[in-house]
Amino acid sequence: MCAEAGDPKAGGRNHVRHAVALDTEIRVYAAGKQRTALIAQATIENLSVKGACIYIQALKEEQVSVLRGAPRQCWLVCDFPGGEVFSFLSGNITWVDVCTDGSRSNAQLGVQFVDMLPTERHRLEQFLDRVTAGG
Repeated sequence: MCAEAGDPKAGGRNHVRHAVALDTEIRVYAAGKQRTALIAQATIENLSVKGACIYIQALKEEQVSVLRGAPRQCWLVCDFPGGEVFSFLSGNITWVDVCTDGSRSNAQLGVQFVDMLPTERHRLEQFLDRVTAGG
């Protein structure tokens, strides 16, 4: 569990981040459009009730430009261990760090959750409670 609590004005976080390694699918939407611009398999590296750090391996050049475009709205499709249904977490990409190696790139990005349905928030909170409890 990564606890980075503190004063948000000083760069700290208001919510505890939990280290996880959770497979997810990320769907990023093109700026100003309702169509999906990027769908990729990814890994959630850490997670809180307010956001997540995501790692995407092997992106193509055109996919990197989608991630760097603005605004960057996305959905994370997650299958939380112990859950019975997939969760769909809506968010905004707040930062992107891309590492390019030849024709492929890897990316790490931050997602701030927004407009979450109460049922999705509840599933997320239940999962994080299980992570905190060690199960």
